[in-house]
Amino acid sequence: MSQRKPPAARTALRVHRTLRTQRAPSAPRAFAASVGPALLAALTLLAPPGTRPAVAQQDTTQQAAAQQVAAQESQQAQPSQQPEGVKLEVQISGIDGALLTNVEALTRIVRTSRSRTVRPGHVYRLHEKAPEQIATALEPFGFYSPIIHSNLNTEGSPWIARYRVDPGRPTLVTRLDVRVEGDAGQDSVFRETLANLPLAEGDTLNHQAYETAKQILGLLAADRGYFDAAWDSSLIRVDRDVFTAEIVLHLSSGPRFRFGEVTIDDLDWVDSDLLLPYVEFEAGDWYHSSYLRNLQSNLAGTTYFANVDVMPRRDLAEEEVRVPIEIYARPRRTQRWEVGVGYGTDTGPRIRLTTEFRRLSRAGH
Repeated sequence: MSQRKPPAARTALRVHRTLRTQRAPSAPRAFAASVGPALLAALTLLAPPGTRPAVAQQDTTQQAAAQQVAAQESQQAQPSQQPEGVKLEVQISGIDGALLTNVEALTRIVRTSRSRTVRPGHVYRLHEKAPEQIATALEPFGFYSPIIHSNLNTEGSPWIARYRVDPGRPTLVTRLDVRVEGDAGQDSVFRETLANLPLAEGDTLNHQAYETAKQILGLLAADRGYFDAAWDSSLIRVDRDVFTAEIVLHLSSGPRFRFGEVTIDDLDWVDSDLLLPYVEFEAGDWYHSSYLRNLQSNLAGTTYFANVDVMPRRDLAEEEVRVPIEIYARPRRTQRWEVGVGYGTDTGPRIRLTTEFRRLSRAGH
């Protein structure tokens, strides 16, 4: 059997080992450890700049780099100072009248400025595109080479976008070729209209005047019964190098139609003889749309019809170029009631009841 050591011996051994483990350093080492860093720092400060230890210079560089990184992180952590929305004002100078109106209508930054606030980034993008949009808006008036100076002031509120516009040299119409061929070429109304079109050689090119002239001739052909009229050529040629333009309008009218027979669709509730006084033309007369407009207005004003449509049927026209006329009508209700309520200081409250009986027979009575 092994003999166990008495408790006192084990305690002494444990204390002895602890003392050996925590043995204090020797006096020279303790002095060096306490004096060394202070002595090194003093020597570094006393040494000339060119002879200071490299370790000190490296420590200084690392401290500067750490301070720079900390400053960058602080800036990134701060919220952006740019506002979420700004008020915007747009100022355009150098043009007026129709040119200014069209520029304001087609330039997006002008329309956007009417909003209460606009995102700053959106303002920058619109301002960059504005000169191109202004130039495009001037082209319909014959100005193809404008000079546009732009500036955006973002100091204060509102932000101000300024555009100074020089339209440049206008484009002139040097050749005007307008022709009407077919039966309309001998029509006196067409000849008079051609003489008064809003186009002339020497004028500044205006796209709206061109479209207006084209529309006038097209509507006149439809009004006077030239149902087969078509444009052989309609264009504007522009030479931007010499600032000139040519306008070409060639209309082929085809034959002029006459009125054909008048029919009423599904008219089984009233005699057709009741409509004859309202028809101001006869079969064989030259067609003109004004007769149809008058007929529709007169029928709609009677007590017989609620809705009236009068249609020329070109697809049913005969070989002798007569176009049938069809009337589509919906009858009004046969009874009409009205109720009125009033009050008089002498008579007191009163009620008025009115009734109207319409079209009790096919004769319209």
